[in-house]
Amino acid sequence: RRGWEGYSALLLRAAYAQAPGRRAPANLPDSWANDPVYGEVMIREDLKYSAILRATIWLPGDFDFQFNFPYLTGDDDVVVASTASLLANLQEFSNQPLILEEDRQERQGLDDRAVPFAEAADVGIRVLTQLAQDAVRSRLPIILSF
Repeated sequence: RRGWEGYSALLLRAAYAQAPGRRAPANLPDSWANDPVYGEVMIREDLKYSAILRATIWLPGDFDFQFNFPYLTGDDDVVVASTASLLANLQEFSNQPLILEEDRQERQGLDDRAVPFAEAADVGIRVLTQLAQDAVRSRLPIILSF
């Protein structure tokens, strides 16, 4: 979705933080859902950054569990987590090293529209961290709407 580069990169960054030795793409792919590492990580039962990767609603509070709940529109279920667990996940993984692939597109000059992965991830981390800090401080929910 246009304008969602930071969030897309944030999700991939969280996935690659759980895949030691795997190199993240130099440029942001068109869809995070099609990334092979993202797919491998999301099927794990022991997902380390699940408040980032699985949840789309974060309620005020400080609880570590997550649960499924019918979405507000009555559509599919969504995963609900706490704002404190989201903030903790963001703070923990943002310091993890990021290993990038060689930037083949830049070297070959193939695509001027390419979004550098690391830059987009940094923006996504900063924005969501600020939102989570504000939500924790003000005891407000965060609802991600696609």
